[in-house]
Amino acid sequence: MSNPRVKHWQALFLIEGLLTILFGILCIWVLPDRPHNTKWLTPRERDVATWRMMNDGNRTHGRVNWRHTLNQLRDWRLWLNIAIYMGQVLQTYTIATFTPIIVATFGYDNVKAQLMVAPPYCVAFVMVFVVGYASDRLKSCSGLLVACSVVAATGDLLLAVLPHTAASARYGATFLITSGILSGVTLSVGNITSNCCGDIKKGIATGLFQSFGSTMGIATGYLFPSTDGPSYKTGFWTLFAATCWTGIGAAFVTVMTIRENKRRDRIFGKPPKGVVIDYDEDGQMEQHPYWRYYH
Repeated sequence: MSNPRVKHWQALFLIEGLLTILFGILCIWVLPDRPHNTKWLTPRERDVATWRMMNDGNRTHGRVNWRHTLNQLRDWRLWLNIAIYMGQVLQTYTIATFTPIIVATFGYDNVKAQLMVAPPYCVAFVMVFVVGYASDRLKSCSGLLVACSVVAATGDLLLAVLPHTAASARYGATFLITSGILSGVTLSVGNITSNCCGDIKKGIATGLFQSFGSTMGIATGYLFPSTDGPSYKTGFWTLFAATCWTGIGAAFVTVMTIRENKRRDRIFGKPPKGVVIDYDEDGQMEQHPYWRYYH
C-alpha cells in the first residue's frame, strides 16, 4: 500500500486502530452482560457465575445506584493507588522507550543494543509469573509491591551513580529495573480491582487508572534528552524518585489496610467462611461489616 499523504507507520496505526474499533463493536454482542440474561450459559453455569459475582461484591442484576457509586469514589485508597500507578507508568513508559538508547551507551552498536534489550525483558516475563503466584498465595498486593519497588529502585540508583563506563554493572541494573517495575504494575492492577467492591466501581476505577496513568507518557519524552548522554543522570534520578514514591505509597496503603482490617475484626468479628455475603445490602459495599481489604 502506497500513498504519498500516508506514511507506512501511519498506515500501521490506522489498521491497528480500525481493528480495535471493530472488535469493540463486536463486544457489544459477544461479551456477556449478566448471568441471568446470557443465553449461551447453562442453568448450572448461571448459578456458578452468580455465586462468583456475589462473592466478589458484584451486582448480579438490577440498575446502577449512582449515589452509592459516587460515595464509593470518595475512598482515599482509590486515589492514592491511582497516584502510585502514575509513578509506575512513568517508569514503564520511560524504560520501554529508552532502554535501547540506554544500552547503546554501554558501548554496543545499534543492532546489538536492540538485541541486548531482550534478556532483561525475558527475566521480567518470568518474574511477573513468580510475583503473581506469590501474590495469590499470600493474598497480598501492596506488600509485595513494596518489595518490587525496592528491586527497581536499586537498579535506578545504580544507573544514576555508576559511571557510563561501568557497562556490565549498568546492564545488570536494567534487569532489576524491568523485573521490579513490570511485576509491580501487575500487582497494582490486581490491587485496584480486588479492593473495589462491586463491578461498577471496579469498572470506573480501572478507567481512571488507565486515564490518569497514561498522562505520564507526556513526561516520558523529556527525561532522557540527548544533551544528558551518555550518563542521563536526570532521567535516572527522576525514575529513582518515582520508584521510591511507589514503594512508600504502597507501604502506607499496606499498613493502613492491615489496621483497618484488624479494627473491623475487633468490632464485627471475622467474616464467616463458606457463606456468600451480600455486600450490596443497603448500598453498604466497602462499609459492610464483613468486607475486608487486600493488602
